Amino acid sequence: MEPQLLRTAAITLGKTITRTVQTLRIGGGSAAPGYFASKLYPRLTTDLIRQFPDGCVIVTGTNGKTTTSALLAGMLRQAGHVTLHNFTGSNMMQGVASVLVQAASLSGEIDASLGLFEIDEATLPRAIAELSPRMVVMNNLFRDQLDRYGEIDTVARHWRRSFEKMPADHVLIVNADDPLLSGLINGAHGRLFYFGIEDDRLAMTKVPRSADSMFCQRCGSSLTYRRIILSHLGDYHCPACGWERPKPSVYAINIEATPVSSRFRIVTPVGPLDVHLNLPGVYNVYNAVGAVTAALAMGVNPATIRACLELATTPFGRGEQIKTGDRTVRLMLAKNPTGYNEVLRTVLFDPLPQHYFLLLNDRIADGRDVSWIWDVDFESLAGRTKSVVVSGTRAADLALRLKHAGVDVTAVDSHVEDAFHRALEFVPTKGRLWTLATYTAMLDFRRVMLRLGLVKGLWE
Repeated sequence: MEPQLLRTAAITLGKTITRTVQTLRIGGGSAAPGYFASKLYPRLTTDLIRQFPDGCVIVTGTNGKTTTSALLAGMLRQAGHVTLHNFTGSNMMQGVASVLVQAASLSGEIDASLGLFEIDEATLPRAIAELSPRMVVMNNLFRDQLDRYGEIDTVARHWRRSFEKMPADHVLIVNADDPLLSGLINGAHGRLFYFGIEDDRLAMTKVPRSADSMFCQRCGSSLTYRRIILSHLGDYHCPACGWERPKPSVYAINIEATPVSSRFRIVTPVGPLDVHLNLPGVYNVYNAVGAVTAALAMGVNPATIRACLELATTPFGRGEQIKTGDRTVRLMLAKNPTGYNEVLRTVLFDPLPQHYFLLLNDRIADGRDVSWIWDVDFESLAGRTKSVVVSGTRAADLALRLKHAGVDVTAVDSHVEDAFHRALEFVPTKGRLWTLATYTAMLDFRRVMLRLGLVKGLWE
């Protein structure tokens, strides 16, 4: 069959699968359409990506991809870019293919000038090869899903090889506070822009036990930190060889972070931006500063950037607020030790009585190995909770971990909907239920919320 006919057949197949999935409400149609369409026509993504006159941008890292790309998408659209974005967070190549299929006409035409794709860290080398991005935004590298990714040093080696092969006209946006990232781009071509946080008030008094990369990327010696912001992120240097954190050109200061929002100043080469961000936690400050750095590198003016940050809302499952009667549910994705610790660090500032609904799954997208929960600082919850209900496919494992941490577990129920109603019973009028969930558990919970009419589907 001729390539054009195969492409049309693949696009038709993908669109049909999406309509079926969404009509039956068995998912958002964010991966399967692209998977099967690409099986029919393997060159589909490569063919369609050539449609964009302004090329494409990739956002990657272990944590914060969905939020950073959502913030950047808003800035680019406001600046006039007709942007195609995989906003549902389906960040493997089949997710990218699905977005392209839905945007394309049957003849393969796409009405967009720029592609913006968040990409899974293990998929990045393939994405660089197939998408030929003009820019790559790198948030961080943390330990995550060891049974799938291996150690983060393995992921870093794959990244380094990919960056060395990229053409000289590409742009890398790099979190300077992550020594693993600043080390792996040695030898990379293209233009480099660093971002970070310069705020001593946020410094932690000791290195968290979940910290991953504490060694010099040049000589292998232990790093010394002048300031630790979270995990292994901060202001570091090597006393043995002198290697140190690059100076960021865009950075945040004067940070006041709360469980629901934050205020801070972003210092940029074109002047400061004072921002009120309706997203919780220090980790979202990093996401915002990364998005700002990328937007500035693409020529977006500061006034547009600031306005978009002020209007930003939480992507689904990442601090999403759900109203149920006179109570509020805050849904937080927590899928690895560093991410979980930062969510706990944020939530514990909530002045309201602490009520928790914790969900742990071990499906493929979560990672089968859940031993990482023993590196989460659940001890910080001991003596500070009013109720804790646990659910998910590995609820019993999580309940055991909480018991060892000295946290009283109110109830354990692997059936998510039943467990949710049980958790809600303990929350008083005008109270808040903090729901912390791994990736597929978050999707399970949102399906329950959808059935109850409390949220909209991802495709709506």
